[in-house]
Amino acid sequence: AKGEFVFFNKQGKIAIDLKRVDEKINHASSFQHGVAIVAILSDDYSIPAVYGAINTKGELIVPLQYTYASIDK
Repeated sequence: AKGEFVFFNKQGKIAIDLKRVDEKINHASSFQHGVAIVAILSDDYSIPAVYGAINTKGELIVPLQYTYASIDK
């Protein structure tokens, strides 16, 4: 359905539902080194984006409060 952001496991089942992490999350990167960047982006860019990160358990490990985020080794 429109507006759902999920990660699937190897069996094709939903492993992480980002709406359970934070219902406002509407963007996510793929996982690298066990971490994915997640973000809240406004539709019209009138509100600055905020970024954070989750682990492979779907836990928010970096709060959604940063204006930029990247994954480094």
